[in-house]
Amino acid sequence: MTARYQFHFYKERLGPNTESKPLAVTNRIIYVVSGVLAVGDKLLKAGDATFERGSVILKTQSDNVELWRWDLVAINATEVSSSPERHQITPTLSAPIENLEINPGSEWILRCQTVDFPPETTVEMHAHDGAGIRCLEFGEINFTHLDGMKNTVLPGDAWYEEAFHYLHALTMKSGPSRFVRVMLVPLEYRDTSTFKYHNHDDAEETRRQTTAKLSDGAVTL
Repeated sequence: MTARYQFHFYKERLGPNTESKPLAVTNRIIYVVSGVLAVGDKLLKAGDATFERGSVILKTQSDNVELWRWDLVAINATEVSSSPERHQITPTLSAPIENLEINPGSEWILRCQTVDFPPETTVEMHAHDGAGIRCLEFGEINFTHLDGMKNTVLPGDAWYEEAFHYLHALTMKSGPSRFVRVMLVPLEYRDTSTFKYHNHDDAEETRRQTTAKLSDGAVTL
């Protein structure tokens, strides 16, 4: 029998001299958008991310801190979805993982990356062999999905992409764009990309977007 998991994505702003209550024990990624933040004994500045699996306390080390947080939690068999713990803020977005077969005791990677696009970048129809939530840090991206649906994301917008979901992306002309992506990835992709084109001929084109891996956390589910 396969297990079911979902992401809870949080956006938080913390003032100076703030110390959080201990976060629940779960597999998570924390990304610092601005400011300086202590996550347990780790000090993170803007653009840094960390993988954590235990309970941690967050402490601000600058006047103001903005952080994004992805919690990967099990969905109980008796519930439609697992709720966040009471002391936590309401998630900006929650999404169950549907297309990955997660067997109890299997090993996975919880991966955090930034993806940067020069102005007016086109990424032809593509998908990932991993599922996760993205959030746009700056810029604008227009998506066209394989079924013809279109949507646009703006700074601060978060969205979920299921594994093997194909879409086309076009960024704005007036400036660069960047999103932060956290995905649950099969262990076989530990040292490689999950990216794949719908049309194999597109693989010959030079990619203008650049991807930086910030954290890879090994998890057993």
